[in-house]
Amino acid sequence: MWFEGAWASVWYAGIREIHPDLSARRVTMTFDDDPPYALAGPWVPYLVVAMTTCMVGRLGVDAMGAALLPQ
Repeated sequence: MWFEGAWASVWYAGIREIHPDLSARRVTMTFDDDPPYALAGPWVPYLVVAMTTCMVGRLGVDAMGAALLPQ
C-alpha cells in the first residue's frame, strides 16, 4: 500500500476488524499496533470478499461475527 509517500506492507494476520461501507465503496481496517487504514474505490466490494475469506480461514467463522463490523 502507498502511504504518506512510501510503500508499506499490510499483513492479513495483523487485521483485527474490517468495517465495510459498500455504498461508499470504502473499507476501514483496524490493527493492534497500527492506525486504521481506509481504502476506497470501485474494487472495494471484491476486496472485502477476499479479506473476509482470508480472515475466516485464519480466525474461523465464529470470530468473523466480531471482526466484520458494519459502520
